[in-house]
This record gives sequence, C-alpha cells and structure tokens, in this order.
Amino acid sequence: MARGTTKKIAAAVNKPGRKAATASASALQEQREEARQTLLKAKATRSQYTGHLERGRRFLADVIEQKKTAQAEGTHSQADGESDIDAYSHAFDIIPNKYSASALELFLVQKGLTEGRSLSTTWGIFSAFKDMWKNAKGETYRGPYHCDEATGVVTGNPALSAAAQDMMEVLKNNEGADSAAAVRSRTTVRTGLLVRFSLVRSMVLASARTGPEDGSWFLVIPNRSVLVRHSRTVPNRGFDTSTSFASTSS
Repeated sequence: MARGTTKKIAAAVNKPGRKAATASASALQEQREEARQTLLKAKATRSQYTGHLERGRRFLADVIEQKKTAQAEGTHSQADGESDIDAYSHAFDIIPNKYSASALELFLVQKGLTEGRSLSTTWGIFSAFKDMWKNAKGETYRGPYHCDEATGVVTGNPALSAAAQDMMEVLKNNEGADSAAAVRSRTTVRTGLLVRFSLVRSMVLASARTGPEDGSWFLVIPNRSVLVRHSRTVPNRGFDTSTSFASTSS
C-alpha cells in the first residue's frame, strides 16, 4: 500500500462520521500492519531498533562462521546443545526458534561485558529483539517464554526467557558496581588531596612564625616529596608564606 495510508488514517480520525466504502480484508490487514509499524513506536526509536537488529544479525553471522570453522577443523563442541548450525543461523529471524534465547544472551554478553557498552545500549538491544518477536505473529510470541524440549517449538517471547532476563540483571548490577567504584575512587583521591594540602599548610604556617627569616625544607608524605618555602620578610605584611610542590612518584 502507498505511503499515504497513515495520512488517510489520521484524516479519518479528524473527520469522525465520514462514511467510506468497506475496504477488502487484505487492504485492511495491510493498513493495520503499516499503522502498527509507523505509529506504535517513534521514528527515532524504530531507527535505533533497526540498527540493533542489524548488528545482532552480523554478530550471529560471525558466530556461525566460527562454528563452521570449528566443525571443519574437528574442534566443534556439542556440549552446549547447539549442534544444528543451520537452525542456529536463524536464531534472530522474525519467527524465533529454540536457539533464539541463547543467541540473544550471547549478544548481550558481547556488547555489555566483552565490549563494555553502557546499560542503555544493552537495554536498547534487549528491547529491539523483544519488540520484533512480540509483533511477529499475533499472540504467539507474546508473554512468558517456553520452548518444548521434545519438539523445539517456541511460544512466548525469547527476550523474556530466563537466560535473557538473568543476563540483563547481570549487566544492571555490573554497571551499578562500576559506578560505585568510580565514586569511591574519586572520593578517595579528593580526600587524600585535601588532607595533604591541610598538612602542608599547617606546617608552613608554623615554620613561618617560628623558623628563620627565609628558608626551605622538604616534607615527605606518602608518594610525594613536597618542597616548602616560606618568608617572613615581606615589608608591611607581617609574614607571608608560599608553597611550591615538587611531586615525585615513589
């Protein structure tokens, strides 16, 4: 259907009571799909989702190539239950299969842990695949995930599988731990600098009051050698102090 379909929907909403000929079932279904694609998500969100899906499929293609190479060299392991390479290559199709959940989990590991991407990025990846499968086939891939081990038939959304959900929790906790560590590091550095400055300042002032007219000395504190100079000979000022830091790592 032409791109004007969505505009026609808006026009019909703006003119309630307007009669129109009953459209065919196929035309209504096509109109429904276009409206879902254009109106359920903002344009920017749709663009981001498309990018995540494309990158996910490139990642999957790389994994498949690695599996094929390992199989050809006789080093391919079937311990993970992913012996069907052809089926695994379709894990990120619109219609999911029994490998979709584990493939999404690995893609999240690649981006969130191996590459160190932010939680917002991995959340975007998770949301993109969840949205794709949710809208794939009516109610089939909505709701809680289940895969029949005997038949390999999937119902529900692979993004809602335990594997994908647990990995998102891991990534959330990982980012929280990194943030807390960064705050502690900045606080430690700031506190150390304040302590050192206060110590040097108090010693300089004491020396300026009781020491010789002019002089200099070294103050050694952990990881630093600080050269301190003082002077009490500035005219009409009583005494003045100046401190220069010649820092050397231990």
